[in-house]
Amino acid sequence: MKFFIELQDAKSPLLDFPSRGRDKWRIIHTWLLTAQRVTDHWIVPAPPIVPPRRPRAARHRTGCKT
Repeated sequence: MKFFIELQDAKSPLLDFPSRGRDKWRIIHTWLLTAQRVTDHWIVPAPPIVPPRRPRAARHRTGCKT
């Protein structure tokens, strides 16, 4: 984000590209992520919500077959 703001403040020609209505910061951030120049280590995915498992009731065998 800091890099992008510095480009904006300097009115850099690097920001003169067609964005087709999309946020230019997101475009540049994606470029930097793809080039592995930055990481999103501050974004931590939420752990999956797993319902607790209840143990099965014990089955009693009867002598009959169905």
